[in-house]
Amino acid sequence: MKKTKKVVIVLINLLLTSCITNFQDKIITCHSEIRGGFDIGSGSTKLQISKVRICNNDKINIEKVYYKSSIAVKYSQDLNDSNSKVFSQKIINKGLDAMKLMTIEALQKLEEECGINCKVTAWRGIMTEAFRKAKNWDEAKAQLTTAVDGLIIKRLNQKEEALYGFYPIIKLNGFDQKNAVVWDIGGGSTQLTAFDTNFKSNQFSSEGVYVIGTSLGSATFANFLKSKINSINNPNSFNPIQDYDFLENDSELHINKKILNSLSDNNYIKENFNSLFIQNKNFYVIGGLLSISIPETLSKDNQNFKVYNYSDVKNTNEIRSISKKELDDKYHYIKKLNDSELLSYAIETKSNINFSQTIASNILMVRKYMESPLNIKEIYPIQIDGTDTIMINPEFKNLSYWKKDSVS
Repeated sequence: MKKTKKVVIVLINLLLTSCITNFQDKIITCHSEIRGGFDIGSGSTKLQISKVRICNNDKINIEKVYYKSSIAVKYSQDLNDSNSKVFSQKIINKGLDAMKLMTIEALQKLEEECGINCKVTAWRGIMTEAFRKAKNWDEAKAQLTTAVDGLIIKRLNQKEEALYGFYPIIKLNGFDQKNAVVWDIGGGSTQLTAFDTNFKSNQFSSEGVYVIGTSLGSATFANFLKSKINSINNPNSFNPIQDYDFLENDSELHINKKILNSLSDNNYIKENFNSLFIQNKNFYVIGGLLSISIPETLSKDNQNFKVYNYSDVKNTNEIRSISKKELDDKYHYIKKLNDSELLSYAIETKSNINFSQTIASNILMVRKYMESPLNIKEIYPIQIDGTDTIMINPEFKNLSYWKKDSVS
């Protein structure tokens, strides 16, 4: 009898220990820290400083944005102007000055809103398409890294660039990966990202992700248009675009060719194109051109169009779509404007005047992508850039990740 009691007591103790251990395992602990992140794109450089909440259940979210801004630094245009595909020292200096200026502004804002004792715990940065093309990207990176003490900058390949675009969206309520495509147009490249059943939304990974990527962005498309009209009379500008009727057809052929070339590089995407990119898909558009410039351009005549900031959106159902017809209607007006008139239009709509000359060409490019085999009827804009992903990146403190260059 005593032996039986001892066995029962041992079993009870084991059960209690197991319960306590399981209970402890389920206790969620969180802490907050302030992070700084640069997104050094092909046409602009962005900086964000935010308070980020990190929990031991792998949940990371932005609690408060203290600073988020951008400055036009046209690395892609600088490369296009160079016969040797080398960044000029002038553009590197401009980029470094932009980073230093934003850092000063951001730290002042942080002190004003958080107090003198609030400090950025670590700085990270990413580089995209223009730095994949430039022969002296490593020299440029070394100089730009000096913008702030402790900054580490990682050069992204195109699939990683897509990851930095779509990662914040998959954290939003209402996002359904089965019915979603994330579309990002930068200064020098485009990524359209689709997901299959192997994609795991709780991992910072491109597994199960399929990308149609092209080297066609706002700046590179503008350069394409210039090359077409330069063969005629070498004008200073392609605006107003309506003066060159052939640009519509040439743009369509050029974009379709870029898409088909990307498909030819991946047999799986080619064979599953309809299921990945066509059937019942919602196109969420990010990046400055699609999520800021396009809504701002349309807002002049309709205040229902607005910029949806990522930090303010809780559910994808909150986002108002923009239809192909609405873009067509605006384009028929915009294409009549010359450079001076486009500048006035940008000022009136409070758009970035540094990109006023490409307002019409950007809409033309977006329309031709929508008319391509992708057959896009409407888009859902949400303002996300690489700095948002830097903030919530689970690899933020993994130094080996940031120091590895994965561009082949």
